[in-house]
Amino acid sequence: LEALLADLPASDPLERRVAETAEVVERLRSLGYAGGTAPARDTHTEDDDPKRLAHLDAAIHRGVDLYRRGRPREAIEVYREVIAERRDLELAHRHLAYLHWSLGEAEEAVAMLRRVRDAGIASPAAAGQLGMYLAESGAADEAVPLLEALVAGEGPPDVDPLNALGIAYARRGDHERALETFERVIGLDPDSRRVPDALLRLGTALVDAGDLGAARSYLERFVGTAPAAAYGEDIQRLTGLLESGG
Repeated sequence: LEALLADLPASDPLERRVAETAEVVERLRSLGYAGGTAPARDTHTEDDDPKRLAHLDAAIHRGVDLYRRGRPREAIEVYREVIAERRDLELAHRHLAYLHWSLGEAEEAVAMLRRVRDAGIASPAAAGQLGMYLAESGAADEAVPLLEALVAGEGPPDVDPLNALGIAYARRGDHERALETFERVIGLDPDSRRVPDALLRLGTALVDAGDLGAARSYLERFVGTAPAAAYGEDIQRLTGLLESGG
């Protein structure tokens, strides 16, 4: 079932990976997260018999297919039925949260992931998804400690939660930390699909801070590298602004 749920287009946030280092897990635990998926059980019941899970396997196939065919409402109902039967399937909750988020239902998406956290089955990936949604929806004060925990450690952090942390800093008015964080995103992986977003947000943050010269260089890089399919309106708006000397 987990393999099926993970079989999503590369653009999906569920494809994002969050490092499960000891420090990340410990920091998440201090914030009330279990630090991993549901613990392995020493015993299994009849409900764990693969034969009894076949219908859930088929349901997951149907949900993924509906999602890919642009029928998210129907996919939502399928996932709700799966979760009603197996509430410990964390990935099913994450996918359902994403479907709500993609439909603009931010409150429902966040509530779904909070329920996963409260049930004690939230992995670092689920915590990261929640942190990103909180940052994007304006709940910066709640997002910052969670995202800071996810990028902790000596090794290079994952780009997605780091970018979300920059967003949360900016929304909280901490422009200096936001600038530093977006710079780290760009430096960590120049080819990441997150770089155009970081360039745009970094340029915008610099405009807000009054540093128009520095902002221009980042915004020009954004216009020159961002994919038009995802950022067409932003590219058009900024191209006119930059050409006019704004």
